[in-house]
Amino acid sequence: MRANGNMGIRLKLILIFTSSVIFAGLSIIILQKILSQSVVFVDVDISRWEERYSFVYFAIFVILTFIFFYVLTIKIIRRIKHIDTCVNLMKEGNLDIRIQMETQDEIGNLARGINAMVQSLKESMEREHQAENMKNEMIASISHDLRTPVTSLIGYMDLIKTDINSDILSCTKYVDICQKKCDDLKNQIQDLLDYCHINFQGIPMNKVRVDIKELLQQVIIDFVPQLEKADMAFTIENSGESCQVEVDIALLVRLLQNMISNGIFYGYSGKMMNLRLFEEGDNVIIQIANYGKPILPEDIPYIFEKYYRAEKSRSRNTGGKGMGLAIAKSIAEIHGGSIAVKSTEAETVFSIMLPSARS
Repeated sequence: MRANGNMGIRLKLILIFTSSVIFAGLSIIILQKILSQSVVFVDVDISRWEERYSFVYFAIFVILTFIFFYVLTIKIIRRIKHIDTCVNLMKEGNLDIRIQMETQDEIGNLARGINAMVQSLKESMEREHQAENMKNEMIASISHDLRTPVTSLIGYMDLIKTDINSDILSCTKYVDICQKKCDDLKNQIQDLLDYCHINFQGIPMNKVRVDIKELLQQVIIDFVPQLEKADMAFTIENSGESCQVEVDIALLVRLLQNMISNGIFYGYSGKMMNLRLFEEGDNVIIQIANYGKPILPEDIPYIFEKYYRAEKSRSRNTGGKGMGLAIAKSIAEIHGGSIAVKSTEAETVFSIMLPSARS
């Protein structure tokens, strides 16, 4: 590793060694001064004595050099030992520890590299743990949602087997019920697969620029038979400007279908659905308003959860599977948007926010 713009460890060691030699030499000079002024050596020819015992001076010089080098490198050695201690703790599984290193030399870069590697490893393990939890949740979700209709089908098949020779009319009725249960089961499996695909695996998106008003008109046309059956009218309110977004059309159509279906299922008593479209800042807002029974305040925090159908304000018999709003929320979020809901006695409004293509 290389420390840019700062003193590298190699240069530091060279400077420390040079300083050690200089300090040792100065120490020898001081020692000579002391000896020359000592009473013991006052009548002795110092130069001759030094020449005779030059190996002693050299030995002292080498020893002093090592001592100074050791003292001056204590800080570097402590830093290396600190890294070694932290690495051993990391090796034992403590990935929360971090090497505290402020220097900008190779040792500091090494410490920061180890910290980054450990952080990356920790995040990778957390993602793996999250993926494992998601997989377990996905299996639990599928098991939970499929158990009831399968159990019901088994029950009706047993009734058909019992009455097949004695009560043809009842068996025909049971077959019709089984057919309906199979259709519900098929739709439920598709919802679960879509939800799991979007939330647990991610989904490749083919984004294109689209005019929301035109797309909204195309989607609502497909719901005209359902609206007529529910005796509901609809309007599309738009200020006139072109509201464009960059989205995956198939996913956005699924989002709008789920939201409009929800409005029909739970707002039919209000006889009206208003679709409002406008821009707000850098976002395009799509509001789907119905005038049916309001959502209770205590239920609103759970409205977009996939098992919301279990809440007291909704029933399985109304046609909801508890997945539509959860899927819609996931689609909005992977497009960088969001969904919110406000409900009063006057109206219930679902607001879909998507980034505008102009931003």
